[in-house]
Amino acid sequence: MGGYTGEMLQKLRSPAQGQRSGFRVEMKQRVFGGIGLCVTVGFAYFLAAQLGLALRTAEEQVAVFWPASGIAIGVLVALGRRAFIPVAVAVMAASVATALLGDRYLWRALAFGFCNAVEALMAMWLIERWFGGAFNLDSLHRVVGFFAAVTVATATAAVGAAAAMTFFGPASASFQDVWEVWFASDALGTITVAPLLIGIAAAARDPPPWRELLEGTFAVVVVTATISILLAILVGPWSLIGPSALIFPLLLWLGYRCRPVFAAAAMFAIAAAIVWTTTHELGRYGDPAQPIAIRVLAAQVVMLGTTLAALALAALFCERRRHEEHLRMLIAELDHRVKNVLATVSALTSRTQDASFSVGDFVSALDGRIQSMAATHQLLSSSKWSGILLSDLVGRELAPYTSRGNTEIDGPKVTLSAEAGQAVSMVLHELATNAVKHGALSTHGGRIFVRWFLNGDANAWLRIEWQEFDGPVVQIPDRPSYGMEVIRDLLPYELDGKVDIVFAAAGVRWRVDIPISQVMSVAA
Repeated sequence: MGGYTGEMLQKLRSPAQGQRSGFRVEMKQRVFGGIGLCVTVGFAYFLAAQLGLALRTAEEQVAVFWPASGIAIGVLVALGRRAFIPVAVAVMAASVATALLGDRYLWRALAFGFCNAVEALMAMWLIERWFGGAFNLDSLHRVVGFFAAVTVATATAAVGAAAAMTFFGPASASFQDVWEVWFASDALGTITVAPLLIGIAAAARDPPPWRELLEGTFAVVVVTATISILLAILVGPWSLIGPSALIFPLLLWLGYRCRPVFAAAAMFAIAAAIVWTTTHELGRYGDPAQPIAIRVLAAQVVMLGTTLAALALAALFCERRRHEEHLRMLIAELDHRVKNVLATVSALTSRTQDASFSVGDFVSALDGRIQSMAATHQLLSSSKWSGILLSDLVGRELAPYTSRGNTEIDGPKVTLSAEAGQAVSMVLHELATNAVKHGALSTHGGRIFVRWFLNGDANAWLRIEWQEFDGPVVQIPDRPSYGMEVIRDLLPYELDGKVDIVFAAAGVRWRVDIPISQVMSVAA
């Protein structure tokens, strides 16, 4: 007995031990993943910050282009909330290290680190709040929202940074001048770097085809080589006209043929080329004959305008591709539905003709069935084929015969799928037609009661019941008609339903159980 008890305890203990072991492994993976992300982002942020500090204003002592902010915001937006702590720690540490290497005080360095971290977190929070997770710049609405979030975040962080620099030094300019330069540098760094990281994350979730990948990569290489050569060698009037005239068709090519990530990569290359030529005094933006403030302002305006235009074009073309694909799907669906309708009408015509004794009977029966189909299609069209309310379906079929309370309908709000709705409507039409010809609706005092409800167990189903009262004495048909075949066989064939029909003397009783999988939604 003791051995048996010990064996049972060991079996009970094993699942708990396995759960704890799995939890520890998961925690280790999260911790080491977070540390790896923190180190990677911190190192990239530090290098980008050093590149940004290569070109600073004289009075404000602020970088005119800060790509580090784009790295932080891009990683946060791409990875979401799970990267919150690692990225914040990385930005703080890298910002403090960068500031201290520049012979700045510790308190000033901490203030800069805090402002940079708040900037990234605020941009991520705004984008997530407005657009949810898995963000991508694949629509003009999202592009505008991204620019708005970046503007708010960088403008807010610039207030704290300008206050710290004004209070601690070394800037000799006013608070407003420092704020303007800080805001412009961080905003430009974000809009030129973050879209690339966001696009890479989106491409990882939904990889592009190899043909698009090769074409997009080739286009980015062409843009990089073209802009580098043009900025370095063109002088005079051609330096103002040449880059835009030659680069714009390439950006159109990228936007039309490829996903937004490739346009973002091209814009990153263009921005890097502009900053590099400005820093090393090459080409138009590096002309030492022009004041540095004018050259920096011109470079910033070009980067802002080109980035906005390229991302907007890519988003518009992306929206157009989605709309075209949606249109193709709609056309294919319409073609499928038209073929189904024509096949149904053909079958109805053939079977109605076989069951008719005269041309008049044939025309009347066929017209009624086609009118029923048309009414069902009208209900589905009004809901954009998203489903049909069972109450509307029953009410529409009984409406021509309802008077003086001879019909009663009862049941919860149930929405059938389009396929189920069409099948059920055909059966209801045949039931109503038989009731008018031979059943309760053929007499003055006859009544019909239609109700439905749901069974809520594991094998849930929808039950629809049709019951006739106070009509003529029911007689079992001598031979099955086409309408009776529809009543008995259509729902089992189309919806895997179970039909039960009883020809009681007091009135016909019909019942069907339809699997709940055919019911789109239910409301009490």
